[in-house]
Amino acid sequence: MHRPGIGVFAAALFLYPLFAIAEQVDGNTAATAYFGHACAEGAEHVAVYAPATRSLIDITANSSPRTVAWDAAKLEQLCPLPQLSVYHCHTTHDVLTPFPSGSDDGSPGDIGAAAEMEFTCAKAAALSGRSGATLVHRLVTPQGEITEYGLTSTVVETIRAQGRNFARLLENDAPRNNLDAAYAAAERSFSDLNAAYFTRFVDFAATNCRSADIEHCGALTVEHFAASLSSDDRMFVRAETGAGPAAKPVAAASSPSPADDITRIALQPDGVAELTPEGLGAFVASGSAMVGFCAQDANDLRPCAETETRMLRLAVSCPRIRLAILDQDKYPDAKYLYPIAKDRSLLLFGKNPQSGLNEQFNLTTMGEPTPALISLLFCSSTFFGASSF
Repeated sequence: MHRPGIGVFAAALFLYPLFAIAEQVDGNTAATAYFGHACAEGAEHVAVYAPATRSLIDITANSSPRTVAWDAAKLEQLCPLPQLSVYHCHTTHDVLTPFPSGSDDGSPGDIGAAAEMEFTCAKAAALSGRSGATLVHRLVTPQGEITEYGLTSTVVETIRAQGRNFARLLENDAPRNNLDAAYAAAERSFSDLNAAYFTRFVDFAATNCRSADIEHCGALTVEHFAASLSSDDRMFVRAETGAGPAAKPVAAASSPSPADDITRIALQPDGVAELTPEGLGAFVASGSAMVGFCAQDANDLRPCAETETRMLRLAVSCPRIRLAILDQDKYPDAKYLYPIAKDRSLLLFGKNPQSGLNEQFNLTTMGEPTPALISLLFCSSTFFGASSF
């Protein structure tokens, strides 16, 4: 949670950076830019990039320089999306930094965590009756190097079958000891995969680095390790071309206009666009946007006409804010686009001056927001300059 630096609003306003909207070309660039400040103090983070919405969502629960816990509930809410890229920043500065972590102490490590995420999405998909997301796992180093890693398709299917089985137990109100036994078996498989990876890596290092000083072993690279893995191994790693430390966001002039990707069903005379789910990500990518999810009768949502009236009232003092609605009655799957927001009836997007990313914030006040407050947020550089993200 980040508190604004203007004292008069400290008790009334809270900004939660829930999403970083990628104005850049892909998840790698967005994750590298975000981790450049989120992981700068040495604590690891886990974030999920959703190509469908061009959003990077931090799902970190708690972290330290060498360990991180992720929020399973947040991941479950994102699993209905078709594809997710999971990014994890390593914050050390040694020869092992670009490799997925592993150990023989029973912990899951990076490989085991990838397996647990597959299990989690399979469980969530089975419970919701939807297809689970395809997951891609990547780690990012402080230098901007990116390593993709994961499990073979056969192993992924085995893990997902465990997740679906666990969902069936939940649906059938299975006894608690049956649930505990099923989850314990899944956790053992996560740890076993981590241990297998660790053993494979140690063997590789011992074979290729005959000196005890592995810090100066030229053969200890992700590329060489990836080449040593065979089709019989249950996991893989591969080096990717990352954004790198000198990477910069793609210039706006070289990117398509957000309007090019937006299907507007109607543009009301009052200037409020009506979006489709496919056009939402592009609309908010340029920042300074307010989007209202609306429905005639849905929990936490207002009717569309009331939503438009509310947004126009709030934006009256800041005409540069771009306004749009997304009708959940017309597009039921809209509820999966930004599921973490505490109040999807009003989503606010603005550029974080420190990271350069457009972030979606949950705005909580002690009452209904006022036009003056919205103007301060979006039309006052002083406010964001004083804020701490």
